[in-house]
Parts: sequence; C-alpha cells; structure tokens
Amino acid sequence: IYSKMLELFNRKVTIDAVTLYNCFSKHEQEIWDLSNYFNNLIDSVASSGNIEYYAKIVQDKYKLRAVISKANQCAEACYSANSNDVNEIITNTTNHFVSIQNSYVTSIGIDYADSVIEHIQHIYTHKKEFIKTNDELLDDRLLGGFARGELVILAARPGMGKSAMAINMFANMSKTQKAIFFSLEMSMCEISERLFSNYTQTNISDGFTDQSINDLSENLALSKGLAIVNNSRITIETLKRYIVDYKVKHATIDVIFIDYLQLMSRPQKMSEYEFLSYLTRELKLLAQEMKIVIVCLSQLNRANAMAREKR
Repeated sequence: IYSKMLELFNRKVTIDAVTLYNCFSKHEQEIWDLSNYFNNLIDSVASSGNIEYYAKIVQDKYKLRAVISKANQCAEACYSANSNDVNEIITNTTNHFVSIQNSYVTSIGIDYADSVIEHIQHIYTHKKEFIKTNDELLDDRLLGGFARGELVILAARPGMGKSAMAINMFANMSKTQKAIFFSLEMSMCEISERLFSNYTQTNISDGFTDQSINDLSENLALSKGLAIVNNSRITIETLKRYIVDYKVKHATIDVIFIDYLQLMSRPQKMSEYEFLSYLTRELKLLAQEMKIVIVCLSQLNRANAMAREKR
C-alpha cells in the first residue's frame, strides 16, 4: 500500500481510497479484500477536525516526559551536591520547569504576510491587553498602559525622584494588579513610610490621625497582591526564584519594580558594560516568558548633571 501511495505521489495524483484502490489489480483487490480494508482504515484514522486536540495530547505528553527527565537529573544532582550547590540546583530546576510549562512542541517558524494580517485582525478583535498604572495622565501618555512582556527602564540622574515615582506607581497598581517591589537600596522602613504618604496623602512626621489610619487600612485591604522584597544583594537568579515562588502562591503576577539596575550583584568576571547588557537582556526575556511587566529603575551618569538641558 505504501509503495502504491508513493507512485501516486510521484505522479502528482491525489491520494485517497478510490485512487489507491484502483492501483491494484482485480486479483489483488479480491484476495486481500482491499475494499473492506480501506474502509476500516479510513474509519480508524483520526479526524482532521480534532487536530488541535490531538496536538495538545502530544504536547502534554512531551512536557510530562521533560518533567520526568529533569526530575531525574535534579535527583542525581542532589545526591552528589555539596552545601554550596543547593541554591544553584533549586534555581536551575525551577527555571527549567517554568520553561517546560511555557514551551511548545513546534519550533519557531517563519511568519509571512498572511500572518501579519491575522495578527492585525486578532489585535482589532481582541484589543491589546494593557496593565494600567491607575494614573490617568500616565496611562494616556502610554496609550493605555504597559503591555505584558515589556521591560520598561525608568532612568534619571541621582536625586530626581525615581524611587518616589516608582513607589507611587507600585502603590497605585497594587490595588488592581499583582505587584512586587524589589528594593536594593531603601530599607523596609523607608518603603513603608513612602507607602503611608501615598495612601494617606500626609507625611508620617505629622503623626497619626484616625483618618490617616483608616485611609492606610482601606488601601492596604485593596492591595492584597502587594509584595515587597528588601534584598541589597539580589542576583538575576534570585530574582527569578522570588517571581516563580510568588506565582506558585498567587497563581498570577502582573508587574514587578526593581530599584535599581546598577545595584544588582555583578559577577567578578564581567565588566559593568557587559553586565548591564546581560542583565537587561535577561530581564527582557523574563518579562516575555512570564508575560509580565518589569519596571526597572536605572541611574544615569552624574556627568548628565552638567548638561544644559535638565529635562
């Protein structure tokens, strides 16, 4: 049967039960009962109408095999590990499981003009999903807010209020989004003080009033997804681990803030330029893989203070 199918293919003849059946002699058709055989063969073939469902089954089995394989590798690594390897093993294993969860069986293909039209139609039909900052003026300037998968750099020279702006955005967004603030510079007390000012519109130095306590309680009750990580020695691997842990506990995550880029721990072997290039690429990939927004603060060189135009 396969040989006959090849013949039809080489002659550019459509292959179906009729054309294939007629490739055989009368004697072959009768002795092998090909009519019934072909009918049974057609009945047993999966319908193309369910192709997406079948592909999903294959994909899920692929992912399960990948999990089993990685779990075995992890077990072997654990048996032979010393105390210095623990965090690295956990990070590598966690990252691998996340990549399996987000992976597809098919490799990335080439998109043609038709794909562009399909994407435009999809955008028009479903509208682009934005994560709002809950600041009307800023959302308007951003044409709707931040888009998932974006790495946003908020940069300025020292003393311009980057942290204050980031804290305000974080406080506003945490009322409707799941948000984490990674502080590499400010203490937990400093962050709490700034959140108090944002939520109550008063300075903590003015003392507490019944109104300020009520305002603080109401805003914190809305901000159930708010999380703060105060770690001055954070690495990109540790950052990923925090995010995965948060996602496991809360099912989803929308936006993270990092204050600030240059304070993240740098390997000795990397120059500052190499490290910042590596770090921004890793953060961009992380935003895309996790489908989150990453807002990262960055310190501009102090030489910019000498510029005539300050804006």
